[in-house]
Amino acid sequence: MIEIFHFHNGKKGGVFSVIKNLIKFSDNKNINNHIIFVIKEDDKNSFTQEYLEGAITQKIFYYSSKNNFYYTCKKLAKLLPNKNAVIVAHDWLELGMVSNLGLQNKVICFLHGDYMYYYELAKKHIDNVDLFIAVSKSIEDNLIQTMPEYYSRFKYLRFPVPDVLPNVIINSEINIAFVGRLSNFKGYDLLPKIAMDLRIKNIFPVWNIFGTASEELAIIWNLDDKVNFYGEVSNDEILEKMVCMNFFLLPSKAEGMPVSIIEAMKCGVIPLVSNLDGGIQELIIENVTGFKIKIDDSLTYANKIEFLIKNELDAKRMRNNCIEFSKKMFHPILNTSIIEENIIEVTSISKRKKAKKIYGSRLDNPFIPNFITKYLRKKLDG
Repeated sequence: MIEIFHFHNGKKGGVFSVIKNLIKFSDNKNINNHIIFVIKEDDKNSFTQEYLEGAITQKIFYYSSKNNFYYTCKKLAKLLPNKNAVIVAHDWLELGMVSNLGLQNKVICFLHGDYMYYYELAKKHIDNVDLFIAVSKSIEDNLIQTMPEYYSRFKYLRFPVPDVLPNVIINSEINIAFVGRLSNFKGYDLLPKIAMDLRIKNIFPVWNIFGTASEELAIIWNLDDKVNFYGEVSNDEILEKMVCMNFFLLPSKAEGMPVSIIEAMKCGVIPLVSNLDGGIQELIIENVTGFKIKIDDSLTYANKIEFLIKNELDAKRMRNNCIEFSKKMFHPILNTSIIEENIIEVTSISKRKKAKKIYGSRLDNPFIPNFITKYLRKKLDG
């Protein structure tokens, strides 16, 4: 039996959806899936644990940045049963545990974004990771280009996304969805500008915002705009409402392979998104499965929405294309099976000595008691 341990920082979003679906759609009788939530103590109050269907165990590990990092790694490693457990990393902390302790467990690392952060993560831990899974072809290509000698450790594997039974849209109102962090980086600030351009065209859609909105973020809208703020809700709740949407907007500044776009497409919702390199180019075929729009170009978003409203046959064609394309490319069971086959293959590779200590200062040495490190760091912080 292969024991697979996913590590996650507890924050909802695309990464969590990938883990949730990999566990949910696992059908291999020789695999047990587990998850360890690695939560900063500062985020303790905002973390809410969600039940994951198919997970054998779900554990929560709280840590402090003031602790001796070696101490943190030792405590975290105790949640693994033995050196045969497979570590599936989705961020830096679990990779730091492997490097600082020199663990001999097999390590698979998902690279979820076409950002420098993930490329730096790969470079730092190239000697600690047995397989890097890139969520888009462009991420795999960039990895091979920058580290060609390690090309065999990089694989582009599409993740699973559940199929959805789309509703027939009968609502007379136009509904637009946005899912993600309500930040300028995600293009949230562009939405009221698009709404203003639509008002000039005498189009008044209902805006459905999924993400935590502060009072400050809420007041950037015009009083005439119809806006529903749903806050940070579960993925299942988002999908329940998504099937009733007409359009999905993601005017982001950077993306990897956005799960939210794929989920919208499976619901038959037409995506209008930033024209970015990476996964966007694989998902959006212009005027076939959506529209790719120049960053910060609110007027073009408004023009495309107006076009689709006035040309229902084109909109229907694109909705059907979205469903067909996304179901084929992001099959929940097939894609899970392919990823698991690659993980199983990694477990048969001969052992390789892992590199040691990538993170930490002089206060993070194993011979320094944690209470001393913690005390000194608190003093330094004033």
